[in-house]
Amino acid sequence: MQNNPNTTLVTPIAPISTATHGGRAKCLQRLARLDLPVPTTVALSFDAVHKIASENLPDIEAILEQFPQDALLCVRPSSEDPDWGGPSAILNIGMSDARVDAMAQSATENETYKQRVDHQGQDQPNRPGVTRRGHSILPSSSQPMSDTAP
Repeated sequence: MQNNPNTTLVTPIAPISTATHGGRAKCLQRLARLDLPVPTTVALSFDAVHKIASENLPDIEAILEQFPQDALLCVRPSSEDPDWGGPSAILNIGMSDARVDAMAQSATENETYKQRVDHQGQDQPNRPGVTRRGHSILPSSSQPMSDTAP
């Protein structure tokens, strides 16, 4: 895929520029270069977008091979001009009833963990810098914070 200048997997060394792929794609590459977590992204060049508009599609199978089979995908615009509003993002491509059920099960498991963490925080209600739910909060001054935060 990296040998195709029109459909480029976003990596720290991919041939991406604002002039060819837009500002959002370039910013994602900068984040990847900083070793920050960036979702798997394929950037389409402006030439590829013009070809799609002329009904000349890129190799969709090659693009989809970059993602896990059950991944939820989105399409986001990336322009050369950061002030251009452009079209809205299209989110959750691939959402299905089975995927919703799997996500609901995962959310239930995560909620159980969150409740356990919250309960542990309730055991220490007067600890400075900790809310009654156990979440850390940063004081705005050097004075210890009371536990009166909601």
